[in-house]
Amino acid sequence: MNVEQMEGIKRHFGVVAEALRSDIRQIAEGDVTIRHELHEHRGEIRDEFKEMRALLRLSFSQLDQRIHTLETDIFPLKARMDRLETSPPNSHRHHSVTPPPRSIRKIEDPRFLLQNASPCSVSCYLTAHPTPS
Repeated sequence: MNVEQMEGIKRHFGVVAEALRSDIRQIAEGDVTIRHELHEHRGEIRDEFKEMRALLRLSFSQLDQRIHTLETDIFPLKARMDRLETSPPNSHRHHSVTPPPRSIRKIEDPRFLLQNASPCSVSCYLTAHPTPS
């Protein structure tokens, strides 16, 4: 191997080494950029988790308050139900259901017409509602 060939090989390895340095520099810059973006995303995610936790705490406290209110409201009802179930059957007051006032009843009811209407309204009803043949 002569000096010229060694100089050629030296130049070639110099070019290869410079290309490797350039590639390494690009990788290092990309790594710095990725680390910076990752750090920003971590901060955003951390802030979103803090906000989510605050919302969940608020929701859970509201649900807890609603459950407490329901439990407070149901206690007297349960006590009343227990009293009604354990009392003798004749001790309850029986409330009779009263029919609705006549003004609320349907006029189409034939019994209503026969009881409360004039002969003319009965004939008008029978004309409007013929019996099936």
